[in-house]
Amino acid sequence: MLDNSFEECLQKLVNNFKCGLHITVVVPDLYYKNFIRLNSSCHSYTLRNYEPHTWYVHTDIYIIYYKEVTTGLTAWKIKYDTFWNPRAKHIIVISYETSDAKKTDIFRKLVKYKVYDAIVITQENGTLVTLTYYPLDFGNCGKKYKRIEKLEACTDNNQFYPISDFKECSITAVGSEYSLNYSFVNHITQYEQLVLNLSSEAIGIHLNYEFVDIDLNSGDTFPNHTSVGMLRYLQKRKSDIVYGGLYLSKNRIQSFDYVHGYKYSVMKVILPKISPKLWKIFYKPYELNLWLLNGFIYILLSCIIMIVARKCFYIRNISALPLKLLDYYFGHSDRGIFKLRPLRILLIFWILYTFCIANFYTSTLLSIIYCIRYPNFASNNLSELKEAGFKPCISDSTNYYFRFTYNVTLNDGQRPECRHTEDALKTTMKNYPTYFTVTGFASYGLTLFSNHKYAEVEYPSKIIYALYANKGFLFFKQFQNISIRIFESGLMNRHMHLFELQKSKMIQHEKQKQSRILSKEDLAITFIILMVGYAISFLVFIIEIIWQKFNRKSSRN
Repeated sequence: MLDNSFEECLQKLVNNFKCGLHITVVVPDLYYKNFIRLNSSCHSYTLRNYEPHTWYVHTDIYIIYYKEVTTGLTAWKIKYDTFWNPRAKHIIVISYETSDAKKTDIFRKLVKYKVYDAIVITQENGTLVTLTYYPLDFGNCGKKYKRIEKLEACTDNNQFYPISDFKECSITAVGSEYSLNYSFVNHITQYEQLVLNLSSEAIGIHLNYEFVDIDLNSGDTFPNHTSVGMLRYLQKRKSDIVYGGLYLSKNRIQSFDYVHGYKYSVMKVILPKISPKLWKIFYKPYELNLWLLNGFIYILLSCIIMIVARKCFYIRNISALPLKLLDYYFGHSDRGIFKLRPLRILLIFWILYTFCIANFYTSTLLSIIYCIRYPNFASNNLSELKEAGFKPCISDSTNYYFRFTYNVTLNDGQRPECRHTEDALKTTMKNYPTYFTVTGFASYGLTLFSNHKYAEVEYPSKIIYALYANKGFLFFKQFQNISIRIFESGLMNRHMHLFELQKSKMIQHEKQKQSRILSKEDLAITFIILMVGYAISFLVFIIEIIWQKFNRKSSRN
């Protein structure tokens, strides 16, 4: 156990905290016996080890015991907790002598993890000492510190930093170079840049933009907390904040802070309208069940009429009756059958039935030609699109979002021409018989493709855009409050309205792509049905002529 001096020191610190706070005691493992059981009637406690946990417990004070200084901070995996709070008070307890180099290493890593409110209790020459540092002093900006200060035994540093101390600070925002393609429309900034600019101006800090390589994807975080893409810049501490149309997802917020509330959108399936294969997907009114029903009714009625004609009217040649009934689908009637009174009720029913079926069929067919029908998006629609010959052209960011949010893999294999959202849209629009894409819908993102005919099917769930920063980001609360106010005050809607007005001046109309003459391929279904109808009518006409000649010869004989 720790000696009495450590116990008295910790107890004194805890008693000075206001009541109602939650304290998390972190030990190397749950079998670690060398920790002090604090006595306090107004604080709640949680005992845990260094490993990350998924519990949603907000912590105001961390008391962390180090078994070995060399591995203590390296094994500090609690920073991957969803509710890890680097802004909390951190009390680090080291029960043995530590060298100056080890002390420097501890505070250097505290700066790295953005733990600014911390004190270290250790021994020095056999005497208990309390150490702290001041990374938020004027000019330090949370990125460095000038000295390690010794406090009076078992006293808190009680750090308070006015906002004026950060006037000379600067932050770096990293975004994709693709933002240049649609963000700066006649000097109108993209909506996330609006949030960054207004927030930094209100706080009074300098904002520096950095644009990453064009081949780098937007980024994501895997279950082992390894980040790729632009988020890698945060993990390597090369950036303070990352933007560029990143969606809010659970796997990202476990490793990073997120500023959200400024922009919401929907996920849509986007595919070109002009394609000879679309009728295979969206021609839903006449499925297999309805075709089977039509065939069953036709066969049943044909059998009944043939039996009645044979038994009641002694008509010997009844083989032509099914063809005559089939001709009713095309609006042709037969007077000979209609003269038979017992069959009139059946024929009236058949006339009404074929009239409705033929008209519904024609109406649906015309609606396919002039206005394509789209069902509500569901996961199995993607498989239907693939079965119809379309290939998925989906960006890395969207694919990662679906994989970690819905456990759905959209891409069978990634294509180089589809890695980025803009590339996916461009590939889909310019290769319309081949590809479809799924992306977060932003109207300005489709500005480059305004001359193309495309259709979108809305995905049922909403998506939230977010700016990501390392946990403990110094200005997180200010950025979050300002972003919500930007949305609630209508500034974001006004900005997007100005963007829409300005972008309309940039559209370059290409006359050769504005309209397209219908070809036989577009009217393939109509042409086939028409030719089949003509063939059946001609066949029935020939049969009637032969039948009449045969009857005349038989009557003469």
